[in-house]
Amino acid sequence: MFRTAAEQFDPSDGIDLIGMLITITPSIIAAIGVIIVGVITVRGQKKGAARAGKIDAKTNEIHEQTVNDHRGKSNMRDDVDEIRELLKVVSDRQLDQSRDIRGIRTDVGELRGADRVAQQEHTDLVRRLNAFIRREHPGADPL
Repeated sequence: MFRTAAEQFDPSDGIDLIGMLITITPSIIAAIGVIIVGVITVRGQKKGAARAGKIDAKTNEIHEQTVNDHRGKSNMRDDVDEIRELLKVVSDRQLDQSRDIRGIRTDVGELRGADRVAQQEHTDLVRRLNAFIRREHPGADPL
């Protein structure tokens, strides 16, 4: 009833060999495809592993810069805190300097006003002295 494949195909003549070749060709193509896909996959995995290694190195570097246990060097977190403190000191100094400058401007304004008053008083004194000299000594040279 059932016969085995060896009984059906006798590879002694060319027709049976071609029949066997046609029969096993899909299996051979599938095997070659699996090998090609495997090579491509392995190659991609190696490239992916190299890329992942680079990303891991960068991630570790970022981690080292941002956490508090930075192997003896200052880390970014401490640096940012230090910069924030320095900015606060600079801001406070600028506020103090701003107040000082406003005070100096006020003082200079007052000095200018006092200088105008002194200049006016000096001009008035010279005018009165010249009037006095002309009145008391009509022929004398005024100041």
